[in-house]
Amino acid sequence: MLTVAYGEATLSRSNVFLWYKMFSDGLEDVDDEERAGLPRTSTTDENIDEVKKIVLVNRRITVREVAEDLNISINSCHSIFTNDLGMRRVA
Repeated sequence: MLTVAYGEATLSRSNVFLWYKMFSDGLEDVDDEERAGLPRTSTTDENIDEVKKIVLVNRRITVREVAEDLNISINSCHSIFTNDLGMRRVA
């Protein structure tokens, strides 16, 4: 019945049973809980400002060079360029 009503947006049968069990056990909040793992430390406001300063001094610098200068990963540096600063490569 759920598949007919909601189509592709339907939860799988196992997820329905999982949610039913959690609500039966007293869960009332459907928001995500805190997860274990490392906090995001590379995309801080300080790093974003430093990346912006470095790029404004030298527009021809590569993502790899910026990542090495700031001692952050290349993926984090690329994320700062695209998501936070709205920059993209223009050839």
